[in-house]
Amino acid sequence: CSIRPESWTITEPGAPDSLAGTIEHTTYLGEVLQHVIHLEEGSVKVLELGLAASRREIGQHVGLRVDPDQVSLIPSE
Repeated sequence: CSIRPESWTITEPGAPDSLAGTIEHTTYLGEVLQHVIHLEEGSVKVLELGLAASRREIGQHVGLRVDPDQVSLIPSE
């Protein structure tokens, strides 16, 4: 499947329907922050806007959620 970085929503750890992750790295891109979040299945990039993003810390445990309509399935060859 393919999920764009802006489609993820960061939630509280343990939130319903979320994946558990840890913030590994954050890059400031003007008004947007790009987080690299480590999940059990691997790492993903997440884009976040606004003040909530500025309160995130490296090593912080978070939950990740995505709207199913934002997931693109890619058939295997």
